[in-house]
Amino acid sequence: MLFSGLLVSKIVADFVLSILITFLTDIWKLKLITAVLVTNVQDGTTSVLKIFMAYLSDAYLGNFWMLVISSATYALGLGLLKSSYPQFTGHEIYLCTEWRICPPKSLTVMFYIALILVTAGKSGHELSLDGFTPNQENTRQKDQDEKTTIVEEQKTAEEDGKEAEIQQVQNETTRPQGTECSKIVTFRKMISFFSVVKKKTKKNKALVIWLSISVIGSVIGSFALPYLASAVGWSKQFEFTAILMGTSLIPALLATLFYTPVKASGSPLSHVPHVLLSALLKKNRACKDDDSLACNCGRNGIHQHPRRLLIKGIKTHDPERPDPIRLTSDLRYLHEAAAVEAAMDLRSQGWRLCTVQQVEETKLVLRLVPLTMTFFMYGIVKAVGNTYFIEQGSNLDSKLGTIDELPIQVFVLMSYATSKVVSKVYDMTLGKRIQAANKRVPDAIKIGFGMAVSVFCCLIASFVETKRLAVISKGKNMTVFWLTPQFLLLGAMDGLARDGIEGFFSHQGPPWLKTYAAAFAEFVTGFGTMLSVAFLFLVRKVTKSEGHAGWIQDSIDESRLNYFYHALAVLGAINFAFYVFVARRYSYKATKPDESKLEEEESRGQSQASTSL
Repeated sequence: MLFSGLLVSKIVADFVLSILITFLTDIWKLKLITAVLVTNVQDGTTSVLKIFMAYLSDAYLGNFWMLVISSATYALGLGLLKSSYPQFTGHEIYLCTEWRICPPKSLTVMFYIALILVTAGKSGHELSLDGFTPNQENTRQKDQDEKTTIVEEQKTAEEDGKEAEIQQVQNETTRPQGTECSKIVTFRKMISFFSVVKKKTKKNKALVIWLSISVIGSVIGSFALPYLASAVGWSKQFEFTAILMGTSLIPALLATLFYTPVKASGSPLSHVPHVLLSALLKKNRACKDDDSLACNCGRNGIHQHPRRLLIKGIKTHDPERPDPIRLTSDLRYLHEAAAVEAAMDLRSQGWRLCTVQQVEETKLVLRLVPLTMTFFMYGIVKAVGNTYFIEQGSNLDSKLGTIDELPIQVFVLMSYATSKVVSKVYDMTLGKRIQAANKRVPDAIKIGFGMAVSVFCCLIASFVETKRLAVISKGKNMTVFWLTPQFLLLGAMDGLARDGIEGFFSHQGPPWLKTYAAAFAEFVTGFGTMLSVAFLFLVRKVTKSEGHAGWIQDSIDESRLNYFYHALAVLGAINFAFYVFVARRYSYKATKPDESKLEEEESRGQSQASTSL
């Protein structure tokens, strides 16, 4: 409960920043393509930074202090966004339209500094908040185990005594008395059943609380704050969110009186660059079968073994490492990273020496790269949805009954809810059947469905934009609810592709990658978001040649986004075909059904309430 305020403030901030492009076009009077550039760079950098924040948290700061520092940075950035809010007069608005940015240079500099702070703070804040509660449970595991052991011993003694009494009654009494004994046994079974239910209820209590809090944050962010902005101005949204996050940090700091923060203990993320650098430093070294390679033998420490034996596989005789150490034959140039040079101290490996296990883990990560490159298209489509879909909604009639202006954040909430529902329904229906039929490809098929949905999303968006341009050409406007199908499809794409990508990294990479699967999925999404900027400028340059006006203009009404969406759909279809080609030739690792189910439950229990919108 001490961290519930940070969860609420995070969700509220997500809703505020979800319409950043509208703030840039309506308040700062930026041209459309400039606003899209700023929004996508900010959003993409936030996602890419999460993998580096994960390393910084595990290797140096620890999860708790990462949460504190990132929350303070986030709140400071939101406060500076409020302070840099431009105040215009009528003449200045004309200059803004003519020159794109008219406020004093100091405000402009402050605005971009605020965006940098928000970007850094948001990436660390989301990462640390999602994993904080599970970490704290681990620090108290020892005490809980001791208490559980005492209680179980007491229950065992009581049950043994009752069993002896029942046995005695059954042996010494008649048939009616035996019936009474069976009633006692049945009663004990009922008690056992309700105790199990009680344990499960206690285990899920935190999840229910966090889900309830997330609903409160969603209501505030999608309904309350937009109406506050329409009444008193945009800047109050940033001010309220900054104050909420700053004050929510106080109870989190008080949590140190009740919780023991987990200390940083190193990160396996350094293994991949370590192996690559070590192999590069030894690139001129000749590779021989009788070379000695360093191996981590568990309790026995670091030892060296001949390459020819490692290719066949050797046992460590360590009960904690029952599987033999084996050196695969592919990517042989990486083997030199584990080669032991003359007079090399195995205890202080440095950057010139790695273990065979680290080399094999690096191979697993590198094998993910070809298929991972096809995931970028998901990030491109999502970036378009977070910018152009929002800008479309801001220029349509949003009246609903007695409500004069329905906040566009409602459609953001709709898309987010759809992603969760579609992912859950898929896992409960089609996902189970695929898992039972083929244990190797469930994540790949889920990603494929998400990519297919993204193509339909772009086609629907192209149709709706064609309709919108036809309506405004007659001097009229159409209702914002025409955008409902494309926002629903955007959410379905997110629920299938995003969750599938996270599962792919969790199941197909080395064991330690399960901890960083969400961060890697965000990294891929962020990289795709940045690629959308390059694609946008490419389309603008190609369509603007030979005297044509081009598809991307200074405003959404002057642009031809229907053509842009159509081109995006074609590109998505080509990428989908390439994805199927690569996925069919990828060598998958088998996933145990019980392990997959457990990981999905833990993932939902830890991050469903606080996933970024």
